Amino acid sequence: MRGGIFDRTQLQQSGKVISFHDTDYYRLDDVYIDGFPGFREMAIFVIRDQYDFDPGTPWQLELLVRRQIGALDSVFTSFYGDYLTPEQYLLRPEPVAPVAEAEPEALWVSIWREKAFQIGVLSVALLALFIIIFIQDVLVRYPRLMHGLRHGYLVFTVVFIGWYALGQLSVVNVFTFVHAFQGISSGICSYWIRCCSFSGVSWP
Repeated sequence: MRGGIFDRTQLQQSGKVISFHDTDYYRLDDVYIDGFPGFREMAIFVIRDQYDFDPGTPWQLELLVRRQIGALDSVFTSFYGDYLTPEQYLLRPEPVAPVAEAEPEALWVSIWREKAFQIGVLSVALLALFIIIFIQDVLVRYPRLMHGLRHGYLVFTVVFIGWYALGQLSVVNVFTFVHAFQGISSGICSYWIRCCSFSGVSWP
């Protein structure tokens, strides 16, 4: 032992070298167990947590032996012994079945979910507009009611659709709108219709 390190005895596991210091060595001389081997010298070497030693993984004991071949010359040889802890001394955790990861949600789907309230209000407003257009022949008989509905809808369009929801009104081909959701169209137009959910609903 040199400088407090056992330089002739060490362990190897998974490419790591585990060395022992004098503080890791405990001499045994008072073991009284039936069937215990009667060695002349016995000791315990403590493996510290910093080495991440796994007792369930094979490891090697390396012993460095010095042989004197002359008055001043000597040869050092390393001997290795493979070892695997018997299974009856190991407590292995139950294997955990891997959890399948869900596929990431498309960006445009999450945007539409976040704007569910605005889309719901706009859908109701578009339905009301459809009914008004369908029965406009009846409403024209009541000019004051017709003007009130018209002005109210214009205010709703400017305040809610324009200022609150930041929607953009436009007129597009219905087939372009449908193809965007079917993946037929490509380019910036298709991406914009999918991601700008509020404007996408108000376009048709």
